[in-house]
Amino acid sequence: MTTTLLRLMLIYIVISAGLSTFSIVNLAYSLGDARVINASGSLRMQSYRLLFFANSGSQQALQKINEFEQTLYSDALANHGGFFTPKEIEDQYQMVVDKWQNMKQYILLEDSRSYAAKLIPFVDMIDHMVLLMEQHAKRKLIMLAVSLAVGLLIMLSMAFWAIRFAKRNLTTPLDDLVVASQRIRNREFELQLGQYHFAELTEVAGAFQQSANDMEELYRDLQSRVDQKTEALSKANQELVIANKVMTDLRGNQNIHIRLSAALTTITELEYVQYARIHLDDLMAQDIEAHNGWPKAVEPSLILPLSHDNSDVGELHLYGQCSLSKPLFEQLANMISRTLLIQKSEDERQQYALLDERATIARELHDSLGQVLAFLKIQTNLLRKGFKDDPIPQKAQTPLVAIEEGVSTAYRQLRELLTTFRLTINEPDLHSALVSMVEHLQKDCTAPITLQDEIPRHYLQPAQHIHILQVAREACINAIKHANPTKIIIGCRVVSPELVSITISDDGVGMPDINHKEGHFGLGIMQERAARLDGQINIETSAGHGTTIGLTFPASAVAKERT
Repeated sequence: MTTTLLRLMLIYIVISAGLSTFSIVNLAYSLGDARVINASGSLRMQSYRLLFFANSGSQQALQKINEFEQTLYSDALANHGGFFTPKEIEDQYQMVVDKWQNMKQYILLEDSRSYAAKLIPFVDMIDHMVLLMEQHAKRKLIMLAVSLAVGLLIMLSMAFWAIRFAKRNLTTPLDDLVVASQRIRNREFELQLGQYHFAELTEVAGAFQQSANDMEELYRDLQSRVDQKTEALSKANQELVIANKVMTDLRGNQNIHIRLSAALTTITELEYVQYARIHLDDLMAQDIEAHNGWPKAVEPSLILPLSHDNSDVGELHLYGQCSLSKPLFEQLANMISRTLLIQKSEDERQQYALLDERATIARELHDSLGQVLAFLKIQTNLLRKGFKDDPIPQKAQTPLVAIEEGVSTAYRQLRELLTTFRLTINEPDLHSALVSMVEHLQKDCTAPITLQDEIPRHYLQPAQHIHILQVAREACINAIKHANPTKIIIGCRVVSPELVSITISDDGVGMPDINHKEGHFGLGIMQERAARLDGQINIETSAGHGTTIGLTFPASAVAKERT
């Protein structure tokens, strides 16, 4: 290391001394450049002055000639460059001297006209000589600057090389040893210490490496156990958070499909689960999927039954590395199955409560208003029989007919209302109720009644089922009685996640006047049912082309009961 540094310093000193010597010589050689250029410039001025003395022939003209020659033959111009002077400058100087001999003769002969004619070319020749001298001086300065720059670059390169050498062979090994000591202090024993330029540093690095290897053997097993425990705790914590969030999603107040989809989306937040869905045993029910859906070509990696207390409701399908945490998914499946069964029980309870309430209303109507209407009908018959022998007065005949028709119409409408209130539903879902209704109506109708139900099971609340059934039943009855159709189609579908559409279409004679007295009571009932669902009734009819009655309402609407 010492020898290398000494050699480097000697080279550095030699280069510095050479640059200094060259600079001094160059500067000494350039000291006369300014004097030469000034003398050359003086020749131009004196040439113009001699023009005024070209015709005088006086002693003053000879004096000016003598001054010009003193400048022209001075040491500054005659010996200005020494052996370093370029040949073109010497040639140009000689041309100026030769030209001066001609110009001098013009003055001595007092030929001012010839002198003036040759003056401009002579001055141009002097200017060209001055230009050559300036360029020569400029080249010397450039040479000096380049030599200094090259020398500086060489010295900087040597300094950079010296720094690199010291850093690579001394500083870097020391830094490696310092870092190694810090890593050992922090219980990090994987060291990368190799062979160095100096034997002492190599020996120290080997001692560090051996110590680190021995200590690594002691701590490796312990660190592995700690990592395994930490990973297990982290995974358990994530699974606990997911399970808690799934429980929160299932306990919401939203539609059961929305809650289940949110819970499945939460399950896919696990890093080893990509897709999740619920497949219900009900053939009419659609699969419930997470928000990212379920690709058609993907087969489940794990299938778990959704059952509780020996009641099977469907299956939980998962795709991903699901086998890593099967106990968690079994618990999640148990939570989902309980939620489905609780929802089913709640739907049944609400529906049976509604049916029981309507049955009670039907009994009250039958026992009160029904008996009153029956009594009025009997009384009108007795009144007409009382006039069997005597003609009914003309003034009483018209009111009596109106009373009979009113009582008959009210009694018929009461019977239809009682039939609607006494409608029973064996299963707590809309599809089963619609099937029962169609079977009941088909007995009194020759035209086929087709049910196209695309609404998933448990998508609507039981309170909504009753209103939908009554609207559909009233529309079908109106079509059967008044439209003379060849077919009736009941369509149920989900238009958007929050909008449901129920349509009853027929190909009968249409409704020329929807405000006509006939059927006006039924349309009013349908409008009232739609209002209770926060929806609306749309009627599209054309004479001879049938009628379509549409009910649209939000799926999340809470059915309002009559107060």
